[in-house]
Amino acid sequence: MKQDEQTMVSITINGEPHQVCGNFTVLQACEAAGVFVPTLCHHPRLPASGKCGACVVEVEGDPDPFKLACSTAVRPGMSIQTRSEGALLRSSTAARKILSPQPGRVPGRAPGRIPRTGKETALINNLMDLADEGLVDDSARALVSDQSQCIGCTRCVRACSQVQGMNILALNKDPSGPRVVTVQGVSLSQTDCIECGQCAVRCPTGAIRERDEVDRVLAALDNPDVVTVLQTAPSPRVALAESFGNKPGDIGLPKALIGAAKLAGFAYVFDTNFGADLTVVEEGNELLDRVLKGGPFPMFTSCCPAWVTLLEKKYPRLIPNLSSCRSPMMMLAAVVRTYFAQQAGIDPSRIFHVALMPCTAKKEEIVRPQLRRKDAPADVDAVLTTREFARLLQKRSIDLHTAPEAEFDNPLGEATGAGQIFGVTGGVMEAALRTAYELQTGKPLPQLEFFAVRGMSGVKEATVELGDVSLRVAAVHGAGAVRPFVERLIAEDGDRPRYHFVEIMCCTGGCVGGGGQPRSNDVHAVERRAAAVYALDQGASVRKSHENPGVRRIYEAFLGEPGSHLAHELLHTTYRQWQRPQLKVQRRDGVKAGEGQLLVLYGSQGGATAVLARELAAEAIKAGVQGVRCQPLDSVTPDALAKVPTVLVLTSTFTEGALPDNARKFGASLTAEQGAPLKKEGTKYAVCGFGSTSYDKFGTAAKLLDAEIARLGGQRITDLALVDELAPGKGVDTYETWWKQCLAALTAAARSALPPPKYTLALGLTPGRGRPPQPCPPGYTHVRLVGNRLLTADDYERPVRLFELDLVGSGLSYSVGDHVFILPRNDELAVAEFLEFLGLLPGTVVSVTPTVPGAAPDIFPQQLELGELFAQYLDVFSPVSRRFLEALTSFATNEDERAQLALLLGNDNKAGLVAFTTAHDHVQALAAFPSAVPPLENLVSLLPPLRARPYSAASAPGFSTTLQLSIVLNRYNVKSTGCVSEGRCTSYLYGLDPASAPLLAVRLRPGMLLPPADPSAPLVMIGLGTGIAPFRGFMQDRMRRRREDPRRPLGPALLYFGCRHRDKDFLFSDELEEFRQAGVLTELVTAFSHDQAHFVFVQDKLRASDEGRETLARALLSERGDAHLYYCGPALGIPQQVIAAMREALHQSGTPAHDKNDVDAALDRMQQSKRITIEAY
Repeated sequence: MKQDEQTMVSITINGEPHQVCGNFTVLQACEAAGVFVPTLCHHPRLPASGKCGACVVEVEGDPDPFKLACSTAVRPGMSIQTRSEGALLRSSTAARKILSPQPGRVPGRAPGRIPRTGKETALINNLMDLADEGLVDDSARALVSDQSQCIGCTRCVRACSQVQGMNILALNKDPSGPRVVTVQGVSLSQTDCIECGQCAVRCPTGAIRERDEVDRVLAALDNPDVVTVLQTAPSPRVALAESFGNKPGDIGLPKALIGAAKLAGFAYVFDTNFGADLTVVEEGNELLDRVLKGGPFPMFTSCCPAWVTLLEKKYPRLIPNLSSCRSPMMMLAAVVRTYFAQQAGIDPSRIFHVALMPCTAKKEEIVRPQLRRKDAPADVDAVLTTREFARLLQKRSIDLHTAPEAEFDNPLGEATGAGQIFGVTGGVMEAALRTAYELQTGKPLPQLEFFAVRGMSGVKEATVELGDVSLRVAAVHGAGAVRPFVERLIAEDGDRPRYHFVEIMCCTGGCVGGGGQPRSNDVHAVERRAAAVYALDQGASVRKSHENPGVRRIYEAFLGEPGSHLAHELLHTTYRQWQRPQLKVQRRDGVKAGEGQLLVLYGSQGGATAVLARELAAEAIKAGVQGVRCQPLDSVTPDALAKVPTVLVLTSTFTEGALPDNARKFGASLTAEQGAPLKKEGTKYAVCGFGSTSYDKFGTAAKLLDAEIARLGGQRITDLALVDELAPGKGVDTYETWWKQCLAALTAAARSALPPPKYTLALGLTPGRGRPPQPCPPGYTHVRLVGNRLLTADDYERPVRLFELDLVGSGLSYSVGDHVFILPRNDELAVAEFLEFLGLLPGTVVSVTPTVPGAAPDIFPQQLELGELFAQYLDVFSPVSRRFLEALTSFATNEDERAQLALLLGNDNKAGLVAFTTAHDHVQALAAFPSAVPPLENLVSLLPPLRARPYSAASAPGFSTTLQLSIVLNRYNVKSTGCVSEGRCTSYLYGLDPASAPLLAVRLRPGMLLPPADPSAPLVMIGLGTGIAPFRGFMQDRMRRRREDPRRPLGPALLYFGCRHRDKDFLFSDELEEFRQAGVLTELVTAFSHDQAHFVFVQDKLRASDEGRETLARALLSERGDAHLYYCGPALGIPQQVIAAMREALHQSGTPAHDKNDVDAALDRMQQSKRITIEAY
């Protein structure tokens, strides 16, 4: 109903009178009046939620004057203030709350809306980076969810549930996690998501967005060895201009799109409508063939990839009903790669084919295996949504308004109005009927427009007379309407189907409302785009697909007739039921439970017992026990124990012998229970308690539960166990003995279970496309290595190099003295050889998740390739451990190898075991016992993770343009082999070539050595070898301060530096002299230990001369009382020796000598005030 046909009411907004529709909300009224009201969660094509609370207005005279504009209806005479002090205060408070991190929730940022400030500490930045990395889900083919950008407006959730009816997304009930998650708690690729993008087109921050292909396409455009082809669907040409400031439905620039594409570098631009005309011809003939054969009916259209995915996932029984025709995009693409390539004399492999589409799901369509022709490249290389194409033009500095008009290239540029209307709901149906009618009757249509299938009604039905055939048709749009429509058809399932032909599009309005279209707050944007499409059809010279002269020529010259063998090969496809893929791992038969279900209950105050309970449940599952549940005690009632055969209880004891908070209600109910026994035969149970014998009430809670369950008829499967954390090994042996006895009682055969894996592996949905080849490890940030320079003499046996890291674009910033943790990588070639030994392909994409959430560290990105898993995350080349070898005994199938392992692990072979473990890494151990190679999940669970190594920053921000590190190559002798080994991280870094700017996974943490807050405070620095690194940063920071403000005083700075040789490892000697000349370094004292017949160390120099002692005393014993002393270098008792030498020097300083007690008291004060800082390694 139009506005002027509705009841109008008079209201006042900010003192100005307005006439508005009586069914408007206050927000709609303000928008109609051109008055701005801030809102974050509102979207005109979504139900109001009031989630953000930002749209506050004041309604004058109302008892409760402050209202949410999105959910408050107007009423006659209402007086609204949008700029009152109270409204603005409440609005800004709500906006600030939703845009800022919430207490206990990982922080989120929207680009340009939640900037980090210079006041944020490095720690906060690191926490934000850690949170951000764990919040990205790019497992799906078309959509990426980056919850670090989420502001919690719930637009995506409402679009998915209330508009599309898919219910994939939900608000997270866990306040410490991302705001929006999938309902099933898995990645998008593992859900029933159809990737329609309706969440993305409504998201205000890009927290859910399409997978961006712009840079990849730009690279192809700049590659002289490829021929770039663009095809464009009808919907983008009526929407692209919106990204350049035009209103929805403006069709004044369709030819400018072609000209802009040519300016961007595309060699050929074709019209997807040509493919639509092909689709109509093929689909029309298919429909008529089904009419002749009697079905199967209804025949569903197959142009919408989201619909095809929905059918394969939710309604696979209807696959025979789906038209075998490819979509117009894929039909045209196949013709480009074959017919056009032949006509133009172009090698098909040189073509880089880009499709400009309104639809995110098209990105999923192009990688469907059924659409790949044997021994041929993919027909479409990349899909750009309308939004992406706008960004591509903007990156090329191309304005659509000034781009020249151009025509589509032939021979694939001729199209009809029928192809044009594919972009709107009912359009595919209408175009097909225009052709089917004339093919069936041999007569021209009396009227081309089929108004019965037009419009925005969710389901449109009609009966079309095709000669003597009455064709019952329907057009359905929007997944929210599609699902109940299809389910109604399935429920009817009669002998006479309701419809012959059904067009389905999963986006409201059809493709013009696709998830890849420009974001618009115009409530009528979709209708206006649809009107523009119909206008283009109306203005077309040819409006029936079978009359397209280009289509006629391609059938005559290439395809033959519709439905020919070649037409089927190029223009048709098949479908298959979707199955959630799993990684196929060869496993042994688990130990089967003799009695059905197991209930694991826990009482946990601090969380440790809960984690252990979940680990136990996971072990039981992996051992083959069926029907395992794990939950807190308070989540069940005592009578629930009678419903399961076996119950295991783990509980700690809280203060004064009480049950933990999450077990008290259960405990009270248990002691009050007066009923019959749990079961006639008695529920089997066992209880394990945790605590410390330092408390008088040790184990009280566990004892209570054990006794009460026995009183009610429970049968113990093993005695109560009490684990004392003060016992050797924290009582682990007690717990493991109890668990083995429980497992033996649970299983049919009382034998030890195989070591249960902590992690579950599943195949990625799209091998090779799930993530980039080198995803950033969670908690780390990728930075570029841009420098690797030798600091020591070429022939020196202990080389030191200066590594430079480029932080630009990483979001990282650092402070003087920070620690840089670098996660090393294993050698790629060695990893490839190891995977070949395992029979695995490095490029296989997997997800690795804890079997029980929280029971194992979640250190892996959501999806990664197996090669990346073993290169970046698992320390496969570290010395093998006894624990690893013990696990292999459970997997060995060869009797000789099992005997060798038993001999190796025997109590009387300790020396032999030490020799083996120091001489073999994990790979070599597996090669020695090949029959014992565990299943992949177990192997990943058993291997230790790669550990990051910390290094002190050797530079200062504001002085150096890069973050710099001075690192010595760590070499050590392996006694058992006589070989020299190198440190994992240093050997990795030394092998990197900065010319290729390789990525390093790093995280920053505040260091221990921080310069004085007051630059005028005296400081004494003692650095040995690479221990000079933080002090170089100190000096650079002082030099920066001196340059910025030469008048600001700097306190005295003494540096004692020790190394072996002046001419071999005197690090930064030239720079230190520059600092001294500039006055930022007051005095430099060096000790070259190996340059003379006897060793001379820094501690010797501290005591060496009266002058040196006096200089030291002036710095440390000044009347200011704010001097700082720093040491950085090896441990091995050296710091204590240096401090002792310094104390002795101070005792001997002064004329007369300083009182020893005064010196000791001064040093004690420095220690107490934390002005003596030691960083030893």
